[in-house]
Amino acid sequence: MNQRSLSALILINFVLLAAIVAAVVAPQPAKAQFGAGSAYLMIAGEVTGRSQQAAVYIINLRTSAVIPILFNTSNNTINTYPGRIIGQDATEAIRQR
Repeated sequence: MNQRSLSALILINFVLLAAIVAAVVAPQPAKAQFGAGSAYLMIAGEVTGRSQQAAVYIINLRTSAVIPILFNTSNNTINTYPGRIIGQDATEAIRQR
C-alpha cells in the first residue's frame, strides 16, 4: 500500500466518523412516508381471547382514528378491520351513561 492510498483511506475514515458523530449529536425525528403533517402512533401486542393472533393498532393522533391490524400466526395472514374514531366513541359512551 503506497502513501497516497493510505492517505485516502485515512481521509475516508475521518469523513465517515464525522458523519456518524453528526448523526448522533443532532438526531432527526422519524417521519411517516404518508399523510403529510399527520402524527401516528403504533401499538403492538397480543390479543386477549385470540391465542394465535397478534395486533398492531395504528392511531392518527390528529383525528383520533384507530385502525386495528391482526396477524394470524397459525396461517401467516394479515386481517385489517374498519377503523374507529376514539373521540366519537367516547362521546357516545358518555351520552349513554
